[in-house]
Amino acid sequence: MWNHLIGSTLSLSAVEASTDSVDAVSFAAIGNEGAPTDVDLDGIRDLDGEEYVPAPGEILIPRFLGQDPPGEGPGIRSRLVLIGLTGGTDFTTQTHFQVFNDNEIALSATKNFRCWESFYLTEINNLFLNEYLQESTLHDPDEVFGANERESGWIRITGQLATSTAMQIDDPVVYAVLFDGGSNYTTATLPFEGCGNPNGDLYPTGPLGDE
Repeated sequence: MWNHLIGSTLSLSAVEASTDSVDAVSFAAIGNEGAPTDVDLDGIRDLDGEEYVPAPGEILIPRFLGQDPPGEGPGIRSRLVLIGLTGGTDFTTQTHFQVFNDNEIALSATKNFRCWESFYLTEINNLFLNEYLQESTLHDPDEVFGANERESGWIRITGQLATSTAMQIDDPVVYAVLFDGGSNYTTATLPFEGCGNPNGDLYPTGPLGDE
């Protein structure tokens, strides 16, 4: 155990002609410095409160902007990176999105992904479209201040079910980072985290996960 590390990650994509940078996500080990963290001797780093601190039970994205369809408008097209921290590489994670517009009207969506994936917000659901938020929801006409033609909101993300060919796990851990994108910029920050969920692991392989 050695809780004295810092870092960041840099992603270069020739396909999307983008460069993304975000701080690293850390999970503190539990126990005496220098002692092994693999308490149950299974070779997996358990985010269970015994080997490492639990992963967050929910991810809170404090703001997103209404999205433009591909090839239209000023090109606001944000990407959300999702990673499943329960089950492992052979599991598909069902994820729930509770989305609030700029007038705190609640909307919802679900998305399934395998291991980890990156989606444009509009690939998750069309409720993220600026046109939908403006025309189909009771929105605040005075937001965003100075650009009230652009809608905004925030997102709460939780895992619902992780499944493989051999088993299913309720209440899986999901981590997410939003890369806000425009026609000539990309920004990203780590999200806020809520509660704690001891179902997380780094990173089991096979259809049985950590069982």
